[in-house]
Amino acid sequence: MPPARSPQRSARRRRASPARSSRPSVSSPCALRGGASIARCCRRLRWESPSSAVGSTIRVRVDPELCIGTGDCVRLAPHAFRIDDRSGVSVPQPGAVATARELLEEAAFNCPTRAITVGTDE
Repeated sequence: MPPARSPQRSARRRRASPARSSRPSVSSPCALRGGASIARCCRRLRWESPSSAVGSTIRVRVDPELCIGTGDCVRLAPHAFRIDDRSGVSVPQPGAVATARELLEEAAFNCPTRAITVGTDE
């Protein structure tokens, strides 16, 4: 018969080895996103591939049919977006092309309805 475990020992848990841990490592982009699912994080990494051509103009588009006017884009990039008073949806500003592409992509990624698209004119 195996020896009985003490109450203190049975309450302890073994730590998972780093290879078996289900949590992302600190160096993982997913860890920086607050532990986003791996599929969501990988989708974002693919989407953030380097721009195609140097000197190409950034194009920002908001689909008014999809936008619900939460204002997340305005909070992230106030010089690039505004909420239209009449329609209640987000509208890209003329200054959007001067905004950093990374910030525009972050606004598009955080849009709950995926109404924002960021691309380039070639």
